[in-house]
Amino acid sequence: MATRNSTKLLDDLEESRRRFGEGDAKIRRALRVLSKSKLTDTDSLIRFHETLLFIRAYPPSATAAKQVERILKTSDREFRN
Repeated sequence: MATRNSTKLLDDLEESRRRFGEGDAKIRRALRVLSKSKLTDTDSLIRFHETLLFIRAYPPSATAAKQVERILKTSDREFRN
């Protein structure tokens, strides 16, 4: 199950999709923290993955795009093991 902090960060990250062009530093921080969190419940994993794909398609910056690519590549290996 996701922690309360992880859930809040995930909520904030999803909300950032509706405020396109704002808060790049906040998005990158949330990505950094969430990528190190253990999201074990299916709903949180799906929400995080869908948000990663959105940010990948509409990145607020090149840095955020690279960060998302790293997370997706790393998590793909973890899910297969």
